[in-house]
Amino acid sequence: MKLKSILPVLSLSSFALSFAAVNYTVKGELPADMEGKTIYLHDYDKRVNIDSAKVVNGKFSASGTYDHPILVRVENGNYFSNCILDSVVTVDFNTHQPADGSELNRKYIEYYAALDAIDDELKRFRNELKSHGFEQPQLGEIYKLLWDKKNPLTLEIMENALKNEDNGIGYTALVDYSSLQRNITPEKWEAIKDSIPAWLKSTRLYADRDREFANQKRTAVGQPFVDFNATTPDGKEVKLSDYVGKGKYVVVDFWASWCGPCRQEARDVLKPLYEQLKDNDKFEILGVGVWDQPERLKAAIEQDGNEWRQIFANGMEPMKLYGFDFVPMIIFFAPDGTILNRTLRGNTLITTVTTTISE
Repeated sequence: MKLKSILPVLSLSSFALSFAAVNYTVKGELPADMEGKTIYLHDYDKRVNIDSAKVVNGKFSASGTYDHPILVRVENGNYFSNCILDSVVTVDFNTHQPADGSELNRKYIEYYAALDAIDDELKRFRNELKSHGFEQPQLGEIYKLLWDKKNPLTLEIMENALKNEDNGIGYTALVDYSSLQRNITPEKWEAIKDSIPAWLKSTRLYADRDREFANQKRTAVGQPFVDFNATTPDGKEVKLSDYVGKGKYVVVDFWASWCGPCRQEARDVLKPLYEQLKDNDKFEILGVGVWDQPERLKAAIEQDGNEWRQIFANGMEPMKLYGFDFVPMIIFFAPDGTILNRTLRGNTLITTVTTTISE
């Protein structure tokens, strides 16, 4: 489906605001290894299973009544699909989307078709760059230029759904919109949030995102650092303030062992930067392991040969304090602890750091 044919559908006026319960039937087919097993319907926002059904003769069907046409995950182990809990819907465990169903589920499919059309264009461009011999970090920097041009259209599609769909489609758009945090300023969030409908504002996800954007604003460029507790790899209790605000420029790299882009950024960017400036007493790099287990972090540090100082934070607490939900996140601090930048990556990071500390 062409993108131009999708956008008019997405700009339809909103469904009338109603919190009346919906009657639903969710069904689908599964392979023989799932025979007799249970498929669960999971409410993403409330984080609870709301229904279940046995797989019989390769099929399952769950029917009931729920308080709103929400986004649910239909799952068992590696088999999963998303859909809107509304009327009758058949899910596809290969595409992880509805195969057919109600008007809301058809609009859900069209919503992702619009976003996928943009993603497909970006993937073709990335593959073409690779075919011409471009490698990281230049590959990522050139790719980002095209993404920045396409990003407004992506946001327009999401914002249309956010404003007009007080249901599972709007919730899906809120998930996707939040995933683009690095392209959305707290000011942009403030500008759109008043237009978000009532039910979406009542969700856990909305409250989490509103808090994250508020914390982004509190830790924006020009603001002082926010402290948090951590431990060293050998178990000593420390704080961020033991390293930041002590008279040095500090690049703080929030990372996780399971995050491929984190380890690639460390290998391609932070390691050369460290080698270049390790004897400069005005600068240091600090790794902050988050969203991970200490033993896995220590193994990754040893495997990758990263020599800069490292601390391990408590779960995702630093991410909440600084208002981000992805890694890697690299924040550059001034000697007094003021935040100088929180979006640096690649060669831009190296150039910005070396220029700043030489001034």
